[in-house]
Amino acid sequence: LSSKLDHVWPVTKSLNLESGLKFSSVTTESFIDMAGTLAQNDHFIYKEAIQAAYLNARWQLHKTSLQVGLRLENTQSTGNSVAGNQVNDTSYLKLFPSVFVQQQLSDKQNLNLRYSYRIGRPGYHHLNPFKWMVDPYTFNVGNPALKPQFTHTAALTHSYNSKFITALGASYTDGLFTEIIRQNDENRTVYQTMENLHSSLDLTLSETLQLQPVKGWRLNGTLTGMYKTLSLDEGEALRRFSVMGTMSNTFSL
Repeated sequence: LSSKLDHVWPVTKSLNLESGLKFSSVTTESFIDMAGTLAQNDHFIYKEAIQAAYLNARWQLHKTSLQVGLRLENTQSTGNSVAGNQVNDTSYLKLFPSVFVQQQLSDKQNLNLRYSYRIGRPGYHHLNPFKWMVDPYTFNVGNPALKPQFTHTAALTHSYNSKFITALGASYTDGLFTEIIRQNDENRTVYQTMENLHSSLDLTLSETLQLQPVKGWRLNGTLTGMYKTLSLDEGEALRRFSVMGTMSNTFSL
């Protein structure tokens, strides 16, 4: 169930205000009834309700474009493992700002800056505490304590004649959730689940070429350098640097 109300107010020729409200409600129900050597039974009900309000301002002045947005979200969710007799309630209220600025430097050059703060919600099945047995010593299990992840993203992009595009980006995620494999030495079992890590930081620098050397031939290429850091428990961290390049050629007869 979802409903939405939007309003647009053209304040002046160069300034527009947009506002709106949105409500959504989701209920999912899953059943598992398996017989055999590894008999398994489960009944899980998940309910989620989100109330949101937003306000956007768009402003155009000569060679400068500015867009500023603010979104308020209120979320309530309940995961009910009927078979496991376990109920988990979660609620949170968050503000999500966003900013976009574009500046035309000349007839051939543009510069733009973007920033946003976003939420990433785990899948419903990841919140189900049911143990899905692969064999007597291996299983997958959901994590009802799993929380959403929140990401700050910023990017600065320069374009020259729409042929040479340079981009610098940064992304910081708090509470990053990912798949974890753990081992229980007491009962000699291995299981896979989803957990929230501390944080992750991604930095990227890329150069894109969009050329037409001769008529009928289009050449596109991108070279990207990436640096990633994952912060784990007890102050540990994983760091990785990588470089990726792509190139495509299109010929028209």
